[in-house]
Amino acid sequence: MMTSLIPKIKLSDKATWVQSEKIAISSWDLKNYMKYLTNEYFARKKIIVLPIIPDDYFLDLGKLIKKLITQYEKDRFVFVSNDCSCYNDLPEDCEEELEDLYTVNSFLFEDFLIDVGMLKGYNKETYEQTRKTLSDHVSLYMIYLTGEIRSNPKYFKVNEWLLNTFPNGLDKGVLLHGCPMSQFPTLKHCHLDIRGVITAGHIGDAIYRGNPTWKRETRIKKAWENWSTAFQTGV
Repeated sequence: MMTSLIPKIKLSDKATWVQSEKIAISSWDLKNYMKYLTNEYFARKKIIVLPIIPDDYFLDLGKLIKKLITQYEKDRFVFVSNDCSCYNDLPEDCEEELEDLYTVNSFLFEDFLIDVGMLKGYNKETYEQTRKTLSDHVSLYMIYLTGEIRSNPKYFKVNEWLLNTFPNGLDKGVLLHGCPMSQFPTLKHCHLDIRGVITAGHIGDAIYRGNPTWKRETRIKKAWENWSTAFQTGV
């Protein structure tokens, strides 16, 4: 699989429906607005189903997957294993969250073929522990960099963090969720096999830095073109 930049879109917001063969959609968004998948825009797209939802909500991912593959062709979707709340400054809470994660994932793997395993942890040991629970069941991993970057956005270095957290590399390819545009060129030097980067950064750029005289949809599409060009040039 070639490395690609994958836009995260919002089902209920057509302005975010940019042109890309692969797109990513929040599972929470799919649960609430699944009816939009009948739109021609989604007909030939590969859809990554992201399990990341707000901390104060619960989503039965298995129930959602069953509904998706019942109503639509399974080959349209790339399913990712469950997410959990795990923060570096709350290790005790993380331990409980991770134990719950392993349990719900074990049930998920019994019922469905899951393509991507969500790696979670608060240090390299717990990330490795999660990896071991996923390795036999998935073909790729996903790393939720967005959450890590938010805790230290000014000084965060993607490659440095990946090397410190996964010093021995990983046994499978990786999808990154989030990466600053300025660090795209560094990814070519990463010790991991990066297969794609999921981003909503272009939407933020369009809203906060786009030309205010343009329509919102135009700003988002133009920002996506800029991000895509930067990615292709850098990686």
